[in-house]
This record gives sequence, C-alpha cells and structure tokens, in this order.
Amino acid sequence: INLIPKMQKRDVLLIGYGGISYLLTQAIEKLFNEDIYAEIIVPEQISPLGDHFLGLILKKNLPVLIVEESTIEFGWGAEITTRLKENSSLFPIKRLGASQDCIPSATHLENQVLVQVDHIRQAVLNLLM
Repeated sequence: INLIPKMQKRDVLLIGYGGISYLLTQAIEKLFNEDIYAEIIVPEQISPLGDHFLGLILKKNLPVLIVEESTIEFGWGAEITTRLKENSSLFPIKRLGASQDCIPSATHLENQVLVQVDHIRQAVLNLLM
C-alpha cells in the first residue's frame, strides 16, 4: 500500500496482517505529513511464510517495522525477523506488539496495552533515528 509517487524514495517498510493493516494505513498518513515515506506489505498468508514474501522484503532493503496485534514474544514477527537475518539482511528490523499485560475493559486503558496508530508512528521514528 503506497500513498506516495512511485519515484519517491521510501524511508521505512511496515509489515502487518489482519486488523493491524488498517492501523498501518492510518500511521503512514501521519508519517507522510512528517515527510517520512512508508510502504506497507501485508502478506497473503501468514503461514507458511513463502520465499516470495521474504524476497519482497529483502529486495526493498529498507528499515523494517513488523507490527502485530499480539505480544511480540515467540510470534509471527519473531519468525520473520529470524528468516530475514538468516538471509543476510543488513537493514534494521524492529518489532512492535501489544504489551504483556491483561487487556483492561476500560477503553482508555486498553489503548495503552494494544497497538495504536501513535505507537506505530513513534516506533518508526525510533527506528529511523
């Protein structure tokens, strides 16, 4: 998913699936307003991870932020990170997911535990520093 012209250089690659993909589109709009150009890759399937999917990421040669709805420990993002590093990727890779707390029933507290657009934005800014 791109909001920027094809010729514009990308700064970061965001990867996510499911409901998180909607948050990623909102995040790249905010980043665009800060002159940070992001691209999103949403896999057609999360298991098994195909070589084509990993090849797309490696070919981009951009810093990568993998965003998950769940916690990041032992998850899908950890598998992608490992597979990319095994294939000699030299670009930075970071993961973002929910905190390892119980999900509260109050919305304002739930937003602190689950990934939100501003969490994605801040993670991208930290990755690019």
